[in-house]
Amino acid sequence: MSKRNVLLIVVDQWRADHVPHLGATHLRTPNLDRLCRAGVTFRNHVTTCVPCGPARASLHTGLYLMNHRQVQNWIPLDARHTTLPRAVRACGLDPALIGYTTTVPDPRTTHPNDPRFQNLGDMMEGWRPVGAFGPGHEAYFGWLAQKGFPLPANRDEIWLPEGENALPGATNRPARIPKELSDSFFFTEKALEYLKGGTDARSSSTSATTVRIRRSWSVRRTTTCTGPKTCPSPCWHPPPRTRRHSIRCSGIICVTRGRPASSRAARA
Repeated sequence: MSKRNVLLIVVDQWRADHVPHLGATHLRTPNLDRLCRAGVTFRNHVTTCVPCGPARASLHTGLYLMNHRQVQNWIPLDARHTTLPRAVRACGLDPALIGYTTTVPDPRTTHPNDPRFQNLGDMMEGWRPVGAFGPGHEAYFGWLAQKGFPLPANRDEIWLPEGENALPGATNRPARIPKELSDSFFFTEKALEYLKGGTDARSSSTSATTVRIRRSWSVRRTTTCTGPKTCPSPCWHPPPRTRRHSIRCSGIICVTRGRPASSRAARA
């Protein structure tokens, strides 16, 4: 029996009520809609935990957070766990990765001076990087420079909104970087390059993980929201006892400084 290729796409922090196929009328995602129509879509499906690193650890190990114990992005993952890339390799396949997994190595398996301990998570061992983001985002920033985009002295400032005094978070300002130069576009290009470079006869498993970074999001309109009746987008609102500060909503994201809106499963 011939081996088949597998493509796994992981999106970082995408709420269910922002999926047009499930009823979000304020967004247009034709490619995602086509993927939903061609496959199976779960209406009641939640992540095991937050933030992103622990959630990916659960996805890669098949374990609850209380079992794999990577409770934050900077917490190491125990090397004793069987992970998806290791399992794939045991089947004689080649697991390739575009993006990153936000994984810190087990300190018992490497030297204390390992530079991976200096970053907010890196790539899980077992994957073969074919389009890695890198701890310092070197590949992405190099790609931007090659495209002629002027990089600021503090390169991370490219994810801020436009304006000299712009701060991270919900805003009515557009992003500084155009969509065709975003990190999401970069990952997509790398994935397509790798997939189109293969052949039908290649006996490998292509598992490409693409990640959209939240800090690159920018909204073009914001509205003061006092509850579900005045919110312009279908978002979840915490009960009054958990709402510590005001809620700011838009047609793209909803952010609450009390309990995060993304911490509850959204229903279509």
